[in-house]
Amino acid sequence: MQDPHIISKEPLENNESRWIGLYKLEYSDPKGNNRSWEVAERKTRGSGGLDAVGIVALLKSKNNESTQIILCLQFRPSVNKISVEFPAGLVDREETPEQAAIRELEEETGYHGKIVSSFYSMYSNVGMTNTNNKLIFVEVDLDDEINKNPQQKLEEDEFITTVIVSIKNLFSTLQEYEKKGYAIDTNLGSFAIGLHMSASLLQ
Repeated sequence: MQDPHIISKEPLENNESRWIGLYKLEYSDPKGNNRSWEVAERKTRGSGGLDAVGIVALLKSKNNESTQIILCLQFRPSVNKISVEFPAGLVDREETPEQAAIRELEEETGYHGKIVSSFYSMYSNVGMTNTNNKLIFVEVDLDDEINKNPQQKLEEDEFITTVIVSIKNLFSTLQEYEKKGYAIDTNLGSFAIGLHMSASLLQ
């Protein structure tokens, strides 16, 4: 296996793209002035209006004092780095977000879990794109026989390494990944900062 890297970069026309389209919007501002905006949109969004899910997989066991979570490491060509993320994936047209979360968790990590909670949709970069996602919390019982020997079910073009960390060490773990040159995903990074800051902000 070689280190993944960018070979070339060239403009892409909308009629050539499979996943993402670039569009020019004309809109009216609050003063009635006509303005334009450039936006990137996913071409895969279904009728449910949601593009993707991120999965906060809470690993619990009678033998572990602290809850653990799963991180996924994979090369992302858009940033030319290995990204540290929650398990995640696109929502298929016929799926609910919760169904997508259970499926993607099994495919990317091999673990089976049950839905704990699901929250509002979020937009990652509203200045550039309308792409959205939802964080789904899933509990994984490590004492269940089905989770004793998890096996990924990756597609041929997927290369994902999973890492398990204690949730109490998540913030410091991401700091170390950043020092090593990894890209920290927004969902994961914001979640970790929230956990880190909550002790002082909620006093």
